[in-house]
Parts: sequence; C-alpha cells; structure tokens
Amino acid sequence: MDFWEEIYADLEKREDIHRIKKLILFTCHDFWADESYDLDATPIGDLIREMLEIIPSLSKLKELLNTHVKKLNKQAEYYLAADMIIDTIGPIYAGREQEESENELEEDTNYTITPDDTNAEVVYYEDSEYDYHQLAAPEKLNYIPRPFELRAEIARQVSPLQAKILLFSALHFKFNPQDRDWSQLSAYILDDLLLQLLRKCDTFAVLEAKLQDTAAKLPNPDENRYVGAVIASAMKPLYEGT
Repeated sequence: MDFWEEIYADLEKREDIHRIKKLILFTCHDFWADESYDLDATPIGDLIREMLEIIPSLSKLKELLNTHVKKLNKQAEYYLAADMIIDTIGPIYAGREQEESENELEEDTNYTITPDDTNAEVVYYEDSEYDYHQLAAPEKLNYIPRPFELRAEIARQVSPLQAKILLFSALHFKFNPQDRDWSQLSAYILDDLLLQLLRKCDTFAVLEAKLQDTAAKLPNPDENRYVGAVIASAMKPLYEGT
C-alpha cells in the first residue's frame, strides 16, 4: 500500500467520513447525496482524485468549500469536514504549485551566454578578506523544505486542529470555536500557518515565546502550552545556526 492509499484508508475509518464525502460531491457537482445514495460504495480516493482534476488550485478549493458550506444547515460540522479535506489535499496542490514555480524558474535561468556576458568583471578576494565561518553559518530558512515531515511530526503528538487553532491565534486573533466563524480557520491549511509563523519570528526564542504567550490566553492553557511546545520542537531545526 503506497502513501496516499494509506491516507485514504485512514480517512475511510473516520466517523465523519460520510460528511466528508457529501461535501466533496456537493462542491464538485452541486449534488447533495441523500440517504438513498450509497456513500460506502464510493471510495474516498476516487472522490479526491476527481476533486484534484476538477478544481485547479488550492485557493479555488478553499473558495468553493467555503461557498458550499455556507449553503448548509450544520455549518460547524461541515467546516470541520472542509478543514480535513484541505489538510489532506492541500499538500498535493502545494507540491504542484512548487513544481510549476521551479519549472518556470528553470526556464528563466536557462539562457545562452552572449559575448557581452563574457566581459563581466570577476572579482577575487584574498583569504583574509572573506569570513568563511560566517558563510558556513546557516541563516533562518524562509521556507519549509519538507513540509510533510514537519506536519507529520506535529500530528504524531497533537491534533492538527489544535495546532491550527493555536497557530491561527498567534498569527491573527484569538480563535474561539464557540463564537467564531469556522470559515476563517478553514481558509488556511496547517502548512500555511507554519510558514507564516516561521516568516514572522526571526529567532527560535521569539517563536517559542509567541506560542507560549498565545497558549496562556486560550481556553485549556496547559493543553495549549503542550501543543505550543510540540510545534516549537518540530520547527527548531529550521532555526539551527541562528
């Protein structure tokens, strides 16, 4: 069983799998699966692959899910389903977009050297003029090189939804599940929020303090402090050398 088949198998075991399938069908086809529709006979993998073909980008997926959930009665439950869909499919879209961006960059940098290029001045430095230790010291990354590994490390220890609520609260405003519109949280995947936090916090100490300060202001502060510690520990390698 390959990686994505394992993901699909885990999704099929979820208690809200019927809600997830209904929302995918509704979003892709404007079709509501009532009690007569056999959702168990419709593999989640087939629905996700179809969604990837129909909806061209992650931003469009978020927009369509949000639009369709707003048409339903049990919006809180379906925003949670939308969140699960985004977190499952989001990395696939992100990988596609990164690959397209890299291909465009490669096309831009593949050029033929002209005679003028060969006349460019080359500057040489004496050993004493250059600090090699400074060059070797890595700076804080401005991107997450292996987002799946980071996300998996966090998800092994805490609920991805708990992590998203803490991150969202640290970056935007205190999120209260009881009185806030879930669409605001569902507009982000976990990867989005982790990257925003990385870019916002110049040092690991700042990141760690921001997570702990935010956790103290949320309901169940001890639980959220643990969530913050897990996130900080997982992100620490991105700051090594700073």
